[in-house]
Amino acid sequence: MVNRLLALLLILPLSPLFPLIALLIKMTSKGPVFYLQERTGKDGKVFTLYKFRTMRQDAEMNGPVLAKDDDPRITSIGKILRETYLDEIPQLFNIIKGEMNFVGPRPERPFFNEKFSKEFFDWPKRLLVKPGITGWAQIHNFSSHQPREKLQYDLDYIKNKNWLLDLKIVARTFLLIFGIKPQPSLIQKAEQHLQRIQQELTNLTKNENQSDFAPSEEEEEE
Repeated sequence: MVNRLLALLLILPLSPLFPLIALLIKMTSKGPVFYLQERTGKDGKVFTLYKFRTMRQDAEMNGPVLAKDDDPRITSIGKILRETYLDEIPQLFNIIKGEMNFVGPRPERPFFNEKFSKEFFDWPKRLLVKPGITGWAQIHNFSSHQPREKLQYDLDYIKNKNWLLDLKIVARTFLLIFGIKPQPSLIQKAEQHLQRIQQELTNLTKNENQSDFAPSEEEEEE
């Protein structure tokens, strides 16, 4: 519910970018503005993922191929869209539809999901949660080209999933978008601060639970 609400709130301020990006795509390459692709979501359910098109229209005429950073199929404007994550904006509609979250393992195409499931025993565990626009593996620069490392980070995220970790991932994603590389010391301080907040919230919850079960003065007198 929170993810859907935030996506709805973001659609309005980001809406002016849609016609601008659409115009740039049309001016620099032939083909549709949007790229619709099947992806595997939570519990193995296949859904249609929305993106702004960043490759030539005939990019996969010979079958599914993972994109590379220097991929010649990527258009000139597509490269900019990818570097700034602007090509992912249409996935806000996937979030509104309940198919994705802001944070989670990046969804794979059914072809690659089946392929990696055969290669790695734990790969299907990635489907225990909704996929995300960004994720723990992405901010550590692991993509489908490194499936083993990507799986390790995705499972680590699923095991430790909480709203503070999601907040950290979103913050790191924005830093990557703007090309900001924070000093390790600053990252460590931020992580320690988030851990303190989480611990304080945990202690507060425990104290509230204890007070609920603690006997009142009248009960003690009886």
